[in-house]
Amino acid sequence: MRHYFRLIIIAIFFLLCFSFFLGYASCIFDDTYLLSDAHNYIDAANMLYDHACPHPTRPIGIALLLGLPKLFLEKVSNNQYIIFSICLNTVAWLATILLLYKTLSLFLSSKTSYYLSLVYLFSIGSVSNLFLVMTETLSTFF
Repeated sequence: MRHYFRLIIIAIFFLLCFSFFLGYASCIFDDTYLLSDAHNYIDAANMLYDHACPHPTRPIGIALLLGLPKLFLEKVSNNQYIIFSICLNTVAWLATILLLYKTLSLFLSSKTSYYLSLVYLFSIGSVSNLFLVMTETLSTFF
């Protein structure tokens, strides 16, 4: 049980350091850094919740998840979608780390599972995807 808490604490600390040193806070809401796929995912959520029709190219599951703020807010801006997506991706990333540890501990020792989970935790690719309005982090977990 202590490995779970230790992994979560290390992951949050690494995430905060990673975002601070790369300066994500200053450019996260700039439209020049928002990928075209991100606009499509936001459009898919708006189409599903506003017009009750699915997007022609984006999966309905991400539209359901990303559009959840529309249940509570009348008008959702792109910045609110970005914040919600970062929170959703962070929860999925943390859950993936714990799921990886639990799965590895079925086959390996607790210590080896812990260190292998740390390898995934410190991989730059998995952390950098948290700040995008994309489905990679969610797909990894689900």
